[in-house]
Amino acid sequence: MAPIPGWVYVVLGIFMIISSKLINRATEDSKMSVFFIVGIIFLVIGIAKYMLANYLENRRANSHAKKQAVTQAALDIYQHPGQASTRHPAAHQAPVAPESARKATPQPLHPLDLLQSQKAPKLKQKINEPYTIEPGQGQQHLSIITCPACGTKHYSYANFCMRCGTKMR
Repeated sequence: MAPIPGWVYVVLGIFMIISSKLINRATEDSKMSVFFIVGIIFLVIGIAKYMLANYLENRRANSHAKKQAVTQAALDIYQHPGQASTRHPAAHQAPVAPESARKATPQPLHPLDLLQSQKAPKLKQKINEPYTIEPGQGQQHLSIITCPACGTKHYSYANFCMRCGTKMR
């Protein structure tokens, strides 16, 4: 369960104080003085929660700033002479080959990769185009249909479009 925020205590405390005073004046009876005291307690608890939350937030911010300062000081201590203060100096980066050199070098294929690529069927479908069955592919079940109104793709068992509500069949 989440803790109750301080503003809830403050609002409830103020409401209880005001309502108990109004009822006491109207009835000229002091039976509501218990609610007046409980309202004051709620108000004090709410203000204390505000102050505690503010204190803890400042403390966390200060500790975070101290950690960053210590980390930066440690990086500066281990800096090589004549080197700029960076976390990843250029000497430690891998050299990058030009684009033409990368394209010219073919990647060697594992024998299993060659077998897999030979067995895989070659699909002539392009991205974002409807799937069509080629005459030589054999019988296939199409399980995706599109909405006639908005064109949203659905499974074949859908009765209504999930986007616009049009009946699919």
